[in-house]
Amino acid sequence: MTSVVRKLLLYICLSILLLSYGKEASAQGKNYIKGLKGIDSLSVGRVWGATMVIPGYGQVYNQQYWKIPVIYAGTGSLIYLGYHFNGKKQEAWSNYQNAISLNMPENLLADLKDKYNSYKTKRSLAYTGAALFYIGGALDAVWQYKTNKPTVPAKPTIYSTLIPGLGQIYNKEYW
Repeated sequence: MTSVVRKLLLYICLSILLLSYGKEASAQGKNYIKGLKGIDSLSVGRVWGATMVIPGYGQVYNQQYWKIPVIYAGTGSLIYLGYHFNGKKQEAWSNYQNAISLNMPENLLADLKDKYNSYKTKRSLAYTGAALFYIGGALDAVWQYKTNKPTVPAKPTIYSTLIPGLGQIYNKEYW
């Protein structure tokens, strides 16, 4: 689609929205158009969405540039470690299968299987750590997001999406 067609479809959809929901929707539609043009700041939901697609975007938006290398280095190094341990795991599995085919003693088979399980665990922990760095970057972007509104209902929603129960903690509704 060309940009003209996309803009036309956007304005048609917004016009239908404005006609459907009245004055409140009119204000929301105008803010949405301003946000698309870069006139207004992004909402916390858009910052979160962009951060989930491009890690570190929220830190750029919040002007906390020093956090970007931490997020990328942490996530990248843990992904590399997961990849490395996955290769070691496959090699250990191959050694275990060869030992079985050669009718090696049980104690040697047990040692090879333990080595395989050790690499499998290390791989899983590395990938889990990378996911936690990724999610932590998104949580940090939402946490550091500043607005002049007293309450932003999108924040606890996003928190609960990333870590169930965190939205209730944010709202101080522990029950």
